Amino acid sequence: MRIALVAVLALAAVWFVALRPKPDTAASTPTPAPPTAPGVAGLTRSIDKARAATAAANASVTKVQSTAAATSNGTAGATPAAPAATSATATPATANTGGKAAPNPSTATATAKPKSVVVAKPKPKAVVVTKPRAVVVKPAAPKAVVIARPKPKALAVSPAAPLVAALAHHKVVVLMFGNSSSDSQAVEAAVKRLPRRHGKVVIRIANINQVGRYSVFTTDTPVSQAPTVLVIGSSRKGRVIVGYTYTGELDQAVADVLAAKPAR
Repeated sequence: MRIALVAVLALAAVWFVALRPKPDTAASTPTPAPPTAPGVAGLTRSIDKARAATAAANASVTKVQSTAAATSNGTAGATPAAPAATSATATPATANTGGKAAPNPSTATATAKPKSVVVAKPKPKAVVVTKPRAVVVKPAAPKAVVIARPKPKALAVSPAAPLVAALAHHKVVVLMFGNSSSDSQAVEAAVKRLPRRHGKVVIRIANINQVGRYSVFTTDTPVSQAPTVLVIGSSRKGRVIVGYTYTGELDQAVADVLAAKPAR
């Protein structure tokens, strides 16, 4: 359309400038044929083609508008049938449900409230606290140390003679057999730290190689390991401690032997 308008305006400009007829000067003078400007014939043909194209475009637009109008009219005429179809479809559902409208699945899904989930709290387990039982530690019963009765001659030269005499005066004899090991040295120090209980405790420390010289105590109670401590009372009962020990254990053994009843 713009090209056609431009062409018409150009043609009008050419007309007013070059092609417009001049007024007659004399009636008798014959009017010469108007001169043709160069390029006017081609411009005329272009204008004609532009007008033909404009007419074809207008016809096409008119046809499209007519088709669109017919289509809109047909759609408007068919639209009222939709409510009837809808009502016809909904009528059986109403009849089947006893006069109540059937629920819409989508609406029911949208309006359904989520069920509340109840979380049960775990019950705390009962904790049974047991009271500790009192542990009563009973002292081990002292082993009986059988003292052989030495012969009179042998007792006179034996180093065990003073110990036997101490037992006769109701004293406690602590006899240790050791060697050069560290355990023996520790036990020897523990024996030397024993309380003497006002002279009621007699201590003797001997080497393990001299066990035979104390046969009056070791005949029925064999001693084969160092350190070994014999705690003997006048009741001829005592306690044998083999291996490492300490002053507290030895003092408890002495107290147990002193508390024992003397032999009849």
